[in-house]
Amino acid sequence: MTLFQKLFRAHSYSGISEILFAVFVTAVFVSFSSCRKESLPSPPEPEVKSPEFFTYVYVDSQVLYFRRIQGQKTEKFSKENITDLFGRRVEWATPQKIQLTKDSIVIQKKNDIEEKFKYKWDGNDLLLLRSDPEQWLYAGEKLEDGRLFINTVFFIERSADSQRFLSNIGQDYSLVSYEGLPSTSDDKAAFSYVWLQMHFIFKKTTDNQ
Repeated sequence: MTLFQKLFRAHSYSGISEILFAVFVTAVFVSFSSCRKESLPSPPEPEVKSPEFFTYVYVDSQVLYFRRIQGQKTEKFSKENITDLFGRRVEWATPQKIQLTKDSIVIQKKNDIEEKFKYKWDGNDLLLLRSDPEQWLYAGEKLEDGRLFINTVFFIERSADSQRFLSNIGQDYSLVSYEGLPSTSDDKAAFSYVWLQMHFIFKKTTDNQ
């Protein structure tokens, strides 16, 4: 074998080795990349966020008590007498919508009137945080069918003597008896009360977001 043939053969072997080495490195890199891709954890599925608030809309009302109390005398009224005694006050004060967040309740009425309270549940009882003094007071309940009601009392207090005639009209979510009015701590015989207790009923909407 001539010197030229030896050099050519050596160069050929060297070139083949370089090619084989390059192929080997490429295969190892591809294999390593594939393993890394397979070992990467899948991205977690996005969590489904719970609604930030729940909306309830007004559907009905019930009259529990509607009467005038004066001393030992009681005069009952029907639902048709509401406007005669309270004008449109009950209509304007009827909540149209309720929104519940984690710890606050917004009661929306006609004419863009809103009331906001802190609230919590005690079983099925709805309690509102009232001030002066600060305390949790009953204001409604959950019903078995998923609806809820807000307790609302409208009242008129009247008193008269030889000097003057006094009249006080108001409403409250927590009262369940006219005896809870501050004026009843005085002589009850001197007062006349018109007492209207209602439950405003609401159902949850399906578009809470």
